Order: sequence, then C-alpha cells, then structure tokens
Amino acid sequence: MGRMKFNNQQEKVINFKKGAVCVLAAAGSGKTACIINRIKKLVEDGVSQDKILTVTFTNNSGSDLRKKLKKECLENVQVGTFHAISKRILMSEGIDVSKQLPTYEIENIFKRIDKKAKCKEIMSYIALQKVSGNGVMDIESDSESYTVEDLRTYYKAYEDYKNSKKAYDFTDWMLQAIKILKSERGKYYTFDYILVDEQQDNDVIQNELIDLLCPSGNVMVVGDVRQSIYSFKGSSPKLFMNFDKRYDNATILNMDINYRSCNNIVQGANNFIKKYLGDFKYYSDSIANNKKDGNISKFFSITKEEEGERIANLVAKDIENGMKPSDIAILYRLNKQSFYIENELKSNGMDYHIEANNNFFERKEVKAIICMLRLLQDPEDDGAYEYLYKLRCHPFSFMSNKLLSDIVDLAAKKDISLLDASMYVRSAKTYERKNLDSFMDIYESLLLQKQKGKDLLTIINNIIKLFRLQQYIEQNYEGDEIDERLESLEATKSFVRSNTLESFLRFVYTSETTKKKTKSNEVQLMTIHKSKGLEFKKTYILVNDNDFPSKKALESDNLDEEARIFYVGVTRAKEDLVFSTIGNKSLFVEQYFN
Repeated sequence: MGRMKFNNQQEKVINFKKGAVCVLAAAGSGKTACIINRIKKLVEDGVSQDKILTVTFTNNSGSDLRKKLKKECLENVQVGTFHAISKRILMSEGIDVSKQLPTYEIENIFKRIDKKAKCKEIMSYIALQKVSGNGVMDIESDSESYTVEDLRTYYKAYEDYKNSKKAYDFTDWMLQAIKILKSERGKYYTFDYILVDEQQDNDVIQNELIDLLCPSGNVMVVGDVRQSIYSFKGSSPKLFMNFDKRYDNATILNMDINYRSCNNIVQGANNFIKKYLGDFKYYSDSIANNKKDGNISKFFSITKEEEGERIANLVAKDIENGMKPSDIAILYRLNKQSFYIENELKSNGMDYHIEANNNFFERKEVKAIICMLRLLQDPEDDGAYEYLYKLRCHPFSFMSNKLLSDIVDLAAKKDISLLDASMYVRSAKTYERKNLDSFMDIYESLLLQKQKGKDLLTIINNIIKLFRLQQYIEQNYEGDEIDERLESLEATKSFVRSNTLESFLRFVYTSETTKKKTKSNEVQLMTIHKSKGLEFKKTYILVNDNDFPSKKALESDNLDEEARIFYVGVTRAKEDLVFSTIGNKSLFVEQYFN
C-alpha cells in the first residue's frame, strides 16, 4: 500500500502515540487503511511487530488484514479474533481445548431435566450469560419461557456435565485465558499496543481481555455505535459509549467523513438514526465526501410473490443498463425473506450468490421434497435416497447409521441402487424393517400418482403429508424458526407454478451446475448482518413490518437495535438505494424519508 493521502481526522488516528483512544469511525470512513498505517507508524517509531496485537471481529476480516499487512512487510504483527487469541494462549500452556460437546449431548442434558426443554433457547440464554460474565448464581433475569430458578438448574447441569467431560465451549476459551493472564504467567502473553476493530460489537469478557492483554494501556478501539447489532451475542452500545469512563485521560477521535455513499444517502441515514442513539456526547453526523445526490426510491407490493417478481425485473433492467451483477445487493433482515427473490432470479436466468447454508433450496425441509422428487424421476438416484435416510424424518426416524452402511455395501456388492438394496438388506432390526417397508409404500404411492399424471403441486402436498414434514419441523426447531421453516414449505409450493416434475428439477439445479465459482459476476443476496463491512453500487433493502422491524421489537417498542440494523443496511449503498415493502406502510422507511 503506497502512502495514501489522508484527511486531518485520519492523520490524528495514524499518528496517535500512547494511551487509550477510541476512534468513532463512520461507515465508509477508511478505518482499515488507518489501522494499517497506524501499525506501520508504530513500527517506524521502533515498536517491535510482535508486540502489536490487532483484534478483528471475524476470521475472514482477520485473514484480509493479514494479507494487507504482509504487503507492507508487517507479517509479524499478531492478528486474530478474541477466541483465536485465547485459544493460542491455552495451547501454549498445554491445555487441550479441542474437545467440544456435540449438539445432541447438550440437548440430552436439558431433556433429562424436562423432556419438553427448548434446548436452543436455553443454550442461547446460557451463552449470553457467560459472555456477560455471569455465573450460575449471578443470573437474575428470566428468559422468554423459563424462570430464573429453571435457568440456573439448566446452566448448572450444562457446566457440570461439560466439566466432567473436560470439554470447552468458545466462551470458556476466553474465560480460561483471562485466568492465565491474571496469573504470574500472564506476562508472557501481553502486548505493548493493541488495536481492536468493531469494538461496538464486543462483550464484557472481551473488554476485560483487552485490558489484560495490554497492561500498558496503549489501547486503540475502533467502531461505530450506530452499527452495534449483536446484542444477541452479548454486545451493548453502552460498553462502547462508556470508553472514556473505563480509561483515565482517554482520547476520543472522530472519523466522520464517508467516502462511500452519495450525499443524500448519508444525510438520510444521519436523520434516521439520531432519534435512536440517546444522549451520546461524542456523536457527530457523518459527512459525505461525495456531494452529489444518489438515487433513492421505494415501492410497495401486495404479496411477497409480487415483491420477488418486481425486484427481479428491476435487477434485470439494472444489468441491461450496464451495471455489473456483483455491484447489486439485495439485503434483508431474515433469511426467509430471500425465498421469493431467489425463485424469480432463477426463473429469469440470473446468477446470484448466497451463503450455502442460507440457500432456500438447501434448507432441510425443502431439500427433502426435492430429493423425493429426484427419486420419483430416477429410482437409482442414490444421493437422494441417502439424504432422506440421514434426515431422519418419517419414516426414517431412529434408523441407525450401521443399517445405512449395510445398505450401501449391499448395493455395491450387487450393483443395484440403494432403493433396491433397502428391500433385501438382512441386518435391519424389526422396527427398521417396518420403516423401510413404510418408505417403499410411500415411494410406490407417489410413483403411481406421477404415472397417473397428477399435477406436481398435488404430489408435493402429499410428500409433505406422508413424510410428516410439518411435525418434523415442530419437533426439531423452536420459536420463530418453526414459522420460518413452515413458510418455506408453502414457498416451495408457490415455486411449482405450471412446472412438470422434470422442469421443476431442472429449474432447481440448472443454476447450480452452470454457476461460476466466484462471486465476481453474481447478484449478492445476504442478511444485513452478513453485509457489514461491504459496499455496493446499488442496494435493495426489504423492509416489511413484523419481519423488519421484527414483530417482537414492534410489540415491545424496543426498536433501537432494529434501527441500527436498518442503518447498517442503508450505509452499504454507494449510489442507488431502493426500499421494498409489502403494503404501503413501513415504520423505518417512513422515518427515513421524513
């Protein structure tokens, strides 16, 4: 990186000498370049590279930073997340932290206390308490479904079992590292300077680590309270806003010039977020370096299907007018909001990138339907059969891995399909044979419907019914995720339209086989949380009340974090910003325009 031309605010950050400093870095203000050049300046002034630690929020951002530091011959600067740094300390002390409890063991701990235990909710609560520094007897607040006493019981059972197995969770890494840093051996793991990125998203335990890792007090934290969006992981804007109370003679520096977005996009974001920040004496509006106005618009649809169709048509026009697909992002609050967008983009032959585990057609319940359709189309599709078996929905509940292995071995030996082998395998226990026979009955029933020319929607409805997918969802998920996954079943039906079975499968898989492996030529679909740190020439944001802001936030009138998430989405846009709503009213869109 050659010497860039920095503004006065950036120069103050780069040239800051010693002591504690909090950098309030607006979206698009060039914070990464400032972090790198501050490190470069410290080294030029005689600080050893290995005595400088830079903490990033994610492994990906850490990897990117290492590459940039290497280009500056700064490869000996230490970089990592708090978890990674803690793990290094523990491993250096000869502590094996590799053993973690698998999900099913954790569920068993809770189910022994109550067969109906909401395991995901309980574990989320325990994780939040741990990063807040609360032990079993420290917790004082209920969760959505449980009293304090209930939660203490679950928390203690979890910790006792985990400790008996000499296992660790990610928070344990940090807690154990803190113990070592407080001991006589802690001095071997400290640094003269520490720089912490995305400080607004750190929790109580991570703040304690900062002080212990850098006892000299030469601490620089960089962040933006407006982009604090991880309260569910224990972060709080107040931890960031109270920096000057934690450190004597702390310095606060602003970097408020936005080099990313056009003027009206920045001004709209400023006006929107102010009312949600409360009294923060160091707040200052972002200032757009680009004084030109961009294009800001909104439209509403009657249904989600219509919304998907309209967005796909608009994106097609953007590309037709010369915009690169990768310059276009479609952002949303919840993964389920992408269903209909994906469908329309596929229908229009447009490539898009979405995280694999968020791809609509990769959702377990949707893939179960698709795999059964594949088997109806080709009874020798062993991959489809194996997926259905491993999913363990009806009628494959409680089927053993050993039996599947026997089926695979028999199929290989006889050179037949897994479907055929399942009829002849001899190692099946009585209940397993009954389940295999039930599956064959279901298969033959659906195959007969296909042969009689039943429409695809009828066949899919019967797959959902015969495989008891609704019950599978209700038994394996909790809370809002149940509704989200049930909605995905309905969305699958809407994708069918006038498709035949063959054309539907071609529709699902065509883009998977033709899509390039890079993101360079694809429309980007992601949640706003995933979009943090990114920028796009044109950004579409789906803003539907009850999805965004969430129903829970609206009902409790606790909108601060939802507003910060909205702010993050808006500030991804460089030139064009489009809001899409279902119905003609959206609280946040109205506030943004007013």
